[in-house]
Amino acid sequence: MTRWLAISVAAIIAITAGVVTWTTTPTTTEAGTDAFAMSVDCDVATGGIQLSCNPSAGAFAVDVVITNNSGGAVQIGAFGFNLVTGQGQLTPATPACDPSGLNCNPDFNQAAVTGAGWACSPPAPVADNNADPSIADSFIGCFNGPADGPSLANGASLVLARVNYTAADGVTTVAIVDGNVYDQNFGEQGSCNAIISVPMTCSGADVQVGASAATNTPTNTPTNTVVVPTNTPCVVGQTCATATSLAYVTVTPTPVPATPTVVGGGTPPPPPPPP
Repeated sequence: MTRWLAISVAAIIAITAGVVTWTTTPTTTEAGTDAFAMSVDCDVATGGIQLSCNPSAGAFAVDVVITNNSGGAVQIGAFGFNLVTGQGQLTPATPACDPSGLNCNPDFNQAAVTGAGWACSPPAPVADNNADPSIADSFIGCFNGPADGPSLANGASLVLARVNYTAADGVTTVAIVDGNVYDQNFGEQGSCNAIISVPMTCSGADVQVGASAATNTPTNTPTNTVVVPTNTPCVVGQTCATATSLAYVTVTPTPVPATPTVVGGGTPPPPPPPP
């Protein structure tokens, strides 16, 4: 019996999962204790895994990366995933796809995922497997029949495939759906959205294409209120009010008569008689 016939039915169904109906946001976690993790790296030019990025409109690509946290080395024998995003911002490229499925979109990483026995068809990768014009769903599932796939050390990461897009201004999320990884014996090492039997931490990416949306910040504009004085006419024969300046008030002192001082005591002399 060949190794292809020995692949479990569950593995075949999981890896070759086809159309995904995306009605809710898939579960995304950024850290965990699962044996394997699968992540979307949205900045392929920067080392490490970038889960948030701000590219310009035009050609754009993301990598799907697995990380081994199992505590020991694992030889990779198969994997599969769907990447789901908003097609208004990210439209998958549609290049010609060769019969092996190794050079399509998603594009199998032949440089790093070593081994002569890899095939990603049938079924072949699909750039967009969803008829909804607002959703882009890119699928790939790959097998290694001769069991000569790469050995992934504990703590190490491996780029499995790249998905190429044309980006337009806006904000979207790139989510992993039906992600799964198997060893050389096609034993499940992890799966997510949905979990088959072994949970795997899956992390999508937040992508903001172009400049950020303008934010309207309220500005308090002072309003000049002009007070127009009202002139009350003065009628002849009446006493008219006189405006008094509040800034300058003239105070006229009132003289106080001096108290006469009696020298030597006695009674002061009477006033002189009238003329």
